[in-house]
Amino acid sequence: MPFGISIQKSTTENVLKEAIYLAHDCADESQATVSHKPQNILAVAGLKEKRKAGQGSMFWQFRPYEVGDTPRNIDWKRTGRGDNVIVKDRTEEQAETFRFWIDPILKEQGDKHYESLLYTLSLSVLIHENEDKTAVISKGKNAAKRGLTTLHSQLHYLSSFGQVPFENLKKISIPKSHTCILFSDFWQPIESIENELKPLMRQHPHGILVQVARSEELTFPFVGRTFFKNHEDIDKTYRIEDASAVKQAYLDKIETHQSELKSFAKRHGWRFETVSDAKSKQENLRTLYACLLHLEEKIR
Repeated sequence: MPFGISIQKSTTENVLKEAIYLAHDCADESQATVSHKPQNILAVAGLKEKRKAGQGSMFWQFRPYEVGDTPRNIDWKRTGRGDNVIVKDRTEEQAETFRFWIDPILKEQGDKHYESLLYTLSLSVLIHENEDKTAVISKGKNAAKRGLTTLHSQLHYLSSFGQVPFENLKKISIPKSHTCILFSDFWQPIESIENELKPLMRQHPHGILVQVARSEELTFPFVGRTFFKNHEDIDKTYRIEDASAVKQAYLDKIETHQSELKSFAKRHGWRFETVSDAKSKQENLRTLYACLLHLEEKIR
């Protein structure tokens, strides 16, 4: 029996507004743990500083003043402690780019697509707050930008038809420096997932596979006679006289599948995370957000 349980679809009409509120809730929760107001959302975690135009905002070392150094780099406190003029060696930071993809097949599975849109847009808000850029994975040229217009463009594209299907991801050319975040339920056979994603993952050493699942798919809470529909062929129906009799076999198969997915992602330097309605949307976003921060630390 294929994985996947179909449920009623949700409208995407207010998803952007909800995504913005969700991102701000995520930031507010972090801000409550510190005594001062941070410069930006990502700075709450203490992992990144806000990028500025021009000269970089981070320095790596102190060194003696040399001819050609600009006076504004002088560290006057350290200079005052000795006989030499000390400057800060700074490095200019470049904005990073994150590209999102939502499996088009999720449109046939109701709220999974809505939740993928919600988390994609919420993460984009957080990314933009740190002066980084986002874009979608598409067939044509798609410049990475930030701001409300970019969020609207992402929503429009990811809600429309003509998106890149799973089997065509390996044909898409994306700059190697870009980090990819892929949303799907990933219930395909592991061999198929590996064959389709290996080319992309080899091209990009860092990324996240986000599995959007229903709690019923992960826990199989059914008992007695139960009917299941194949979301790939809605005319097919499976009847099980006693669902509880097959529960353990189902859970064993799920555990094996999840373990193989996690190992596959790890071998290529990627992360694998599962989000489901078993947790709140705030909890799921914070999980994905922490995963993204972890990737950025590795990239740097």
